[in-house]
Amino acid sequence: MKLLIAAAALLVAACSPGPEASRRAIVLDSCRLPGVDTAAQCGKYKVWEDRDARSGRQIAIDIAVVPARARARDADPIVVLAGGPGQGAVSLASQVMPLFARLNDTRDVVLIDQRGTGNSNPLDCEDEQQQPLQQIFEDALPEKLVVQCLAKLDADARLYVTSIAVEDIDEVLAALGYDKVNLWGGSYGTRMGLEYLRRHGERVRTVVLDGVAPATMKLPMSFVADGDAALQRLVEACEGEVRCRQVYPELRQTIAAVRGELARRPVRAAIQDPRTGERETISVNENVFLSGLFRPLYVAELASLLPLGISAAASRPRTWRSSAAPSSAARWWTISSAPASCGRADRCPAISTSRCAPACPRSSSRAASIPRRRRATATRWRPGSPTRGISSRRTWGTA
Repeated sequence: MKLLIAAAALLVAACSPGPEASRRAIVLDSCRLPGVDTAAQCGKYKVWEDRDARSGRQIAIDIAVVPARARARDADPIVVLAGGPGQGAVSLASQVMPLFARLNDTRDVVLIDQRGTGNSNPLDCEDEQQQPLQQIFEDALPEKLVVQCLAKLDADARLYVTSIAVEDIDEVLAALGYDKVNLWGGSYGTRMGLEYLRRHGERVRTVVLDGVAPATMKLPMSFVADGDAALQRLVEACEGEVRCRQVYPELRQTIAAVRGELARRPVRAAIQDPRTGERETISVNENVFLSGLFRPLYVAELASLLPLGISAAASRPRTWRSSAAPSSAARWWTISSAPASCGRADRCPAISTSRCAPACPRSSSRAASIPRRRRATATRWRPGSPTRGISSRRTWGTA
């Protein structure tokens, strides 16, 4: 009898929530995260917008916790720090949970939308969808749009910075009952991780930084060098793969020729607007061409189509003006302007500050169905480049 009672006591203890749950100051409700099979717990936690004044407006921080599956769980969770700046961590659940499948056996995975992102009083300007299509390809954001956006925001934008957001995260983690944590951040999330480590290092058990962006790095200033490095790696990978080298024997020279021609004489290209699916015409100069190259380099599937698009752009420039069905070059420009979610479900570029479009344009699905040829293992990209660390397999697009 005593053995039965002891066994029952052990069973009850094993089935009960972890010690951190009993210390929680946040009420979490059962929820389902899109693309995640495991049940999660979601909730909100209010913080002062002005943390120093501790008065005025409060904002609600959105939280999702995917509990550990095992009964004997570890007390230190994995905390996901999203990129951008601008991505919300909760919306990344479907992408990051497969990475932490084994660790989630014994550890909670915590996703917190940083202030100004996701559902934590997001700093969104709805008018971005009304911008002319041409503007998507331009380097500079018109000052007028920035001023209008700031005027419409229901927030004091001066208070939505890394150093303040880190204190939100720490307060939320404490309210969730966690003493020690394991940080994982990618892109801008690495900067958040470093700042958290600097301010609250005693609470960090481990930290993983994927593509470090330290506080001293002025991100926009490195875009040209990093983009060029990633493009050169793509060209080298094509030159090193037999079938790609046969189909595109002078890819490096072709890129240089197209750049030179567009610098001297811009052309008009009819493409589908990735936001609406409607056909529109844009002016393609050298800068627009390079912008179109840079964006697909974030996603291996889209990057594999660049040799095809570049070749089409070089061989059939006149078809860009045609009112008939979109040419291969026009389809490529549509892919270039589309959000990276068209390459992988629910994925935004790590450096993007805008939200993913709700659906991919029709033309990108057509281009993705272009017959593929021999497979080749992708190379390791240079740290700091848009496609760093890709280890998936690449299939080269061919005409």
